[in-house]
Amino acid sequence: MPSAGPATPSDCPAQPTYFADLWATRVARLGCPVGAWKTSIVEESFERGWMFWRSDTREIYALAYGWPYARFADTWEESQPEYTCPDSDPRQTPPTPKRGFGKVWCNPDNAYVRDRLGNATGEERAFEASVQAFDRGLIFSTDRGATYILPSAADAWEEVR
Repeated sequence: MPSAGPATPSDCPAQPTYFADLWATRVARLGCPVGAWKTSIVEESFERGWMFWRSDTREIYALAYGWPYARFADTWEESQPEYTCPDSDPRQTPPTPKRGFGKVWCNPDNAYVRDRLGNATGEERAFEASVQAFDRGLIFSTDRGATYILPSAADAWEEVR
C-alpha cells in the first residue's frame, strides 16, 4: 500500500496566521499550523549564532551557525546568582551571558554550546515576537527583521531576512 506523500497546504485544515509564504515552501517539513500567538522573547548575539529565551515556555534555544539547534529548559530562578560562570568575570568584554543563558552556556555538560556559539557579542535584550507553531516545528520573528524556522527534529534551522 503506498504511503501518503508529503503534506501540502491544501492538506491542512487551516492556514497559518503568520509567515504563510515561508510555510508554503516548507509545509512538507513543518506540517500543518496548530497555533499562533505573541510572546516575549529575549535574545543574545554570539560570535557564531544566537540564544533565545521564550517567556511562554521558559525554554532556551541555542542556534549556532552550521549546527543543529539545541533546546534547554530554563532552570534559572530569581534566587540564583545572575552570573553562573566560574571562569568568567561578568565585567569583561565580550559580555558574559547571564541568568538562563549563562547557566546553559557555562554548564560543562553543555560545553558544545559554548564551543559552537563562541563569546557573546552583546547584552541580552527583550522584544515581543510573533510565533507560529506547526505539527513539526515553529517559526518566530524578531524586531530586527529576522525570522527563525525551527523544525521539531532539531535539525537544520533557518534564519530568513
